[in-house]
Parts: sequence; C-alpha cells; structure tokens
Amino acid sequence: MIEKILIFGTGLIGELAEYYLRKDYNMKVEAYTVDSNYIKEEKISSIPIVEFENIEKRFSPDKYRMFIALSYNNLNILREEKYKEAKKRG
Repeated sequence: MIEKILIFGTGLIGELAEYYLRKDYNMKVEAYTVDSNYIKEEKISSIPIVEFENIEKRFSPDKYRMFIALSYNNLNILREEKYKEAKKRG
C-alpha cells in the first residue's frame, strides 16, 4: 500500500523530499503546505499547495503523515515549532 504524505515546505528541500519519498519510500505526496502568507503559486508540478492553517480540514490527520522540509535558516527552531503545531493538530 502506498502511504499518503503531506510536505510542509515548498522550496527546493520540499521538492527534493517529494522526489525521494516517492522514489525510495513508495510514498505519494498529496499536497505541499506552508503558512498562507508564503503561498506564491497553486501547485508544484501537479501537486497542490494548501495553506497550513486549514490543512487538517482537507487532509484528515489519521490518514496522512507530514514531512517537515525546511531551509537551513533558523532550521531547528522553525522545524521544532512546525512539528509541534502539526503534532498538536493531529
């Protein structure tokens, strides 16, 4: 069975994560997500970008996992913050 996953982050690291998750781990990325003020386009390739503020309304937390793919600027602080928020929301 192919596992469904969401990627937090729309930059190069997110795109690389999508490639490796699909190729090496047989996962299907259903959407990218970022805070709404960072959305600059509707899709990356054919994968939609969904605002993080409402992600659990479109993608049930019990059916999807999330991969946090962030850049190196304040990496650990921001990654921890987004991980905790995603975990709190399911």
